[in-house]
Amino acid sequence: MPADPKPIMSSELESPIENLAEAPIIEAVFDIKVELPPDLDLVKLVAEARKVFTVDYPKASKFFQHSLQVSPGEDAAGAIEREKTVRGVRLRHHSENQLIHVHQEGFSFNRLAPYTSYDDYLPEVRRCWDLFCEMSRPVSVRRLALRNINRLQLPKNDQGTVPLSTFLQGAPGKPKIEGVGMTGFVSQRRLTEFESGLEAAVTFASEPSPNGTDWVPMILDIDASSSVSLDPTDSEIWTTFAKLRGLKNRIFHASVTEECLNQYR
Repeated sequence: MPADPKPIMSSELESPIENLAEAPIIEAVFDIKVELPPDLDLVKLVAEARKVFTVDYPKASKFFQHSLQVSPGEDAAGAIEREKTVRGVRLRHHSENQLIHVHQEGFSFNRLAPYTSYDDYLPEVRRCWDLFCEMSRPVSVRRLALRNINRLQLPKNDQGTVPLSTFLQGAPGKPKIEGVGMTGFVSQRRLTEFESGLEAAVTFASEPSPNGTDWVPMILDIDASSSVSLDPTDSEIWTTFAKLRGLKNRIFHASVTEECLNQYR
């Protein structure tokens, strides 16, 4: 399958937002949902993926879909049939911090911490995508998503608490009830960029503070996506990913304060 001569970097589309010296990203996901040929044998695709990716991604584990079917019988319980079908395969890089998922809905590339830069991983994403396309011959690409899961370490004040508004823009506050404090929260927002039609789900979630630490972990999960209808060889796939990166970065910087950013510069 022919590939573009070079990756499309986001800097070709817009002025990049500041890159942090120590990005708090614990997982980045490039996800490509496709329409596969109706006659594709998923079991054979999984076997082929294990073979093709084995040099760089030698650790493979299948994942399954479980279903139950109840058939009416003479007794009240009836007959229960359990079925387990292969849904895809998870392939782990020998370095342990990179994964590929090949499954019935498409392809995804996951990068775990330590994370450097989108542009550092894009060539490998493209290489693996091309191999996936050679194996599966997808009919079309229907959704693209770029997800970054950040774990922020927010320092406690002298009272042993975290003033969220010091670090988070639009941080949730506790209800004004005497004698009640907020010990955790989950907050999600769905955003749409009107001009481009790009969407994003943004989730803030607190985590328990590890014993003996003077900080509290906070998850900032940004999942930017675009519904598309593209040929698997279309370079617009990578142009769209670059736009998703731009949106994801703008959301991140609009979700935290300068004091929060200073910890990662």
